[in-house]
Amino acid sequence: PGDGRYEWDDFHTMDELPEVLNPPRGWYATANHLTLERDYPIDRVRVGFEWTAPWRIGRIEEVLAATERHDIADSLALQRDYVSLPARKIAAALAEVTPTDELEGRALELLGAFDGELAADSAAAALFEVWYSRHLAPAITEALVGPALSSLVGPADSRIVVEAVTEPGRHLPRAERDRIVRETLGNAFGDVAARLGWDPVEWKWGALHRIALAHPLRGRAEGRLADAMVLPSLPMGGSNYTPNNTWYLPDDFLVRGGASWRMVLDVGNWDAARMTNAPGQSGVPGDPHYADLLRGWAELGDFPLLYGRAAVEAATRERIELRPAPDAAGGP
Repeated sequence: PGDGRYEWDDFHTMDELPEVLNPPRGWYATANHLTLERDYPIDRVRVGFEWTAPWRIGRIEEVLAATERHDIADSLALQRDYVSLPARKIAAALAEVTPTDELEGRALELLGAFDGELAADSAAAALFEVWYSRHLAPAITEALVGPALSSLVGPADSRIVVEAVTEPGRHLPRAERDRIVRETLGNAFGDVAARLGWDPVEWKWGALHRIALAHPLRGRAEGRLADAMVLPSLPMGGSNYTPNNTWYLPDDFLVRGGASWRMVLDVGNWDAARMTNAPGQSGVPGDPHYADLLRGWAELGDFPLLYGRAAVEAATRERIELRPAPDAAGGP
């Protein structure tokens, strides 16, 4: 209620707020995760409670910790990274499961050596994501809370799903874990086959997982304007658990969110900065620049983000000048 009981009381002082200065490891990273340590003196629930699972930050930290030096190319690669830690962990645990029919066997074979990279052209990624989002997570949720509650609460937290598969006995008995994995894998294989055909050689995650941007006013436009508002549908890799976040809903797998703008800066050489954006540099349908960045963004490209006047002038292709109309007296 807006009766004043829930207004802000005050602000924390700057000394109370979290900070990090020149960490010994040489870098700091965030990925929409809970950054406050458990011993943080302010109640973390009072700071916020909507945080993403730690998979993206886990992968980012894994990559950054693997090398002592990090350059622009490394940063670009990390922004584009499609490795899913849940996919890698769950796939590794499948070696413990024995199939009982042909579909289960084919599914286990396809995921047996899966490294968790959700590349757009990956058959294993297509199977894993369909399995996880449409079959495995719902089945584990139902096993944990029952069918009545599972329909109300939605899929279990991804950490619970990963633990249920990789640590039999923690949430589910091993026999129950194995049964769920086998049955849902077989069902998922048939699910993908119904969408992409029965030969996994032809499967690609990007055939299901696509970016399909739509202008919000296209339904009110007609003729050439309506046609100009149509943007191409392009395949993409990743998921909401990869550093390059391309989250989707399992009803249609279309990309619903992520970073439209990405940039990498070299503060010692600003003109070496790189960036990408989507869908284009112009917001005017029909303009040559309306969708000129979309394909490069979807295909993980980049281009210069220039700062110095000389570099900007050299790259300029079009200049727009806005001048006031002359007044009645003929002045400027």
